[in-house]
Amino acid sequence: MIRPETPNFSSLPSTTLTAASLTQRAYDLLREALLDCRFEPGEPLRIGELCKRLDASQGAVREALSRLTSEGLVEARPQRGFRVTPISAEDLRDLTAARIEIEELCLRHAITAGASYIVVGRPITEAADPLAEARAILGQIGL
Repeated sequence: MIRPETPNFSSLPSTTLTAASLTQRAYDLLREALLDCRFEPGEPLRIGELCKRLDASQGAVREALSRLTSEGLVEARPQRGFRVTPISAEDLRDLTAARIEIEELCLRHAITAGASYIVVGRPITEAADPLAEARAILGQIGL
């Protein structure tokens, strides 16, 4: 269910729009709501309810959901409709590991380029082994 503080996340004016722009509007609003975590992972997405909240037709909502399915944000279930793609602990571990790798690479480039990022009150470039110190700090915060 959409969080109560967002009774209607349709913030764009509903003027005379083409079918394509109505579908795009429904897609944009739904995608934003999904990325803002206004739906729970695994939550069913009921087309009728979404039509009301988005002020859109069933066709526009179905097309938007199909596009979101191709992006992996929504799952289509035969004879059961659509739902928010669930996320597992393993998925979160994989995402966190990927983020650590990317951030470590960025840190490595920053240190090589001579940037002095402040970590724990002093420039990290003053550390004996800046990457080891960065890894230790990430470990302390559970990453």
